Amino acid sequence: MSAGDLKAMLAGLEAMSLDQLRQAWTAQIGGAPPKLRTRELMALSLAYRLQVRVHGDLPGKTKRRVAELARRFTEDRSYTPTPGPNLKPGSSIIKEWRGYRHEVRVLEKGYSYLGQEFGSLTEVAKHITGTKWNGLVFFGLSGRGKTHLAGAIANYRLEAGDSVCFANVPDLLDELRASFAPDAPQRYDELFTRLREAPLLILDDFGAHQTTPWAQEKLYQILNFRYEGRMPTVITTNTEMSKLDARIASRIGDLRNSRLYEITAPDYRLG
Repeated sequence: MSAGDLKAMLAGLEAMSLDQLRQAWTAQIGGAPPKLRTRELMALSLAYRLQVRVHGDLPGKTKRRVAELARRFTEDRSYTPTPGPNLKPGSSIIKEWRGYRHEVRVLEKGYSYLGQEFGSLTEVAKHITGTKWNGLVFFGLSGRGKTHLAGAIANYRLEAGDSVCFANVPDLLDELRASFAPDAPQRYDELFTRLREAPLLILDDFGAHQTTPWAQEKLYQILNFRYEGRMPTVITTNTEMSKLDARIASRIGDLRNSRLYEITAPDYRLG
């Protein structure tokens, strides 16, 4: 399947019913489709599998790590992943990618690769791989560990030297509203700019907020700014795309810029 075929097929998923999506799964992926009860989750799951066929899946090491995290979080809700190594100035990070050895030097502020300085390891990785992916969406039913995985990403990037803003969306909107008060500890424009321009923004429980016009507009402004600027953003949600603002859903689900991952681990709340 070519990238052009994938684009046309993904566009066609929007018009399919749940039964048609299940038939498409069997025809394109093979075997019985997953037992998902909503058309939206079935479409996301199929889109993810089709995407993997064209662009490739996560490396085996990463998939094993994600599976291990899911198991740990299921067994112990208070589990916190072990932070990565503390990188000291003057040390080197050596990785192989596509048969080539790449060495990155750790500076007092940032990193150096082939004489060029970068603010974070994320910027170095983008420079080396040329990747244009900047969005990551974890979707699935409640209790599957989406928030824990997002938290693990935040911890990993913080240890790598990146700045991260992690926000639960309902709480975030409450904080934005409260920032209008004269005695608020942080002014609205300062808080909004920090969210909009964060090097890595993680929005947890997206869609669980009260869908007022003001809330929808604020979230759209944040996401559109990051979408246009190709800024790294991670979102967790168990809300169907059809129930989100159409402008927001089109940006979250744009597979040219985002990757969607369905989390199907058992519900840890059920033991």
